[in-house]
Amino acid sequence: DTSDTVNHVYDTNTGIVTNLMLAGRGGAIDGNLVATAIFEGNQGNTDLNGDGDPFDIVLHMFDSASGTITNKGLAIRFVGDLEGNLLTPLVSEEAQAETDLNDDGDTFDSIAHILDLDSGSTFNLGLAVDFLQLDVDVLALSVIEADQGNTDMNGDGDTSDLVLVAIDIGIATETSPGQQTQDLIDEIN
Repeated sequence: DTSDTVNHVYDTNTGIVTNLMLAGRGGAIDGNLVATAIFEGNQGNTDLNGDGDPFDIVLHMFDSASGTITNKGLAIRFVGDLEGNLLTPLVSEEAQAETDLNDDGDTFDSIAHILDLDSGSTFNLGLAVDFLQLDVDVLALSVIEADQGNTDMNGDGDTSDLVLVAIDIGIATETSPGQQTQDLIDEIN
């Protein structure tokens, strides 16, 4: 069909336009790296994250230096920020094979992740997030108490707030993926 929005990358140094041949939109750019959201339904109804359906938005990386495109296999709600070798997508539990990524008993949340593109490691922060911002070594997250298992994260007696959590990226990427969220927050504080 001819009804898709297809990603292209324009190199301002060389003037070369590269057609990624991927239907999607949005993304983040840093240096030679481009992170983008690809719609499975517009990509020939192909299951790009291996969950058995072609209805997700899946994270892909393009490296203009090598010309390679890599499917990261994550169903996302938001590409996130790309800085150097780090990318901070929000992964959709529902679209990621209905997996409870923050252990709160449901699969309706958007969970913050850190991808280390140099090592290929993916770190699930286990936090249900409304918004995030990466700046050099600090990741600021707006955590939704209600989506975090109705956890009162700011000690005010209710679970209806958005709570700011700042994460030192060095600590987060050294933390084993299986470590509990509260342990990570305690370590950061």
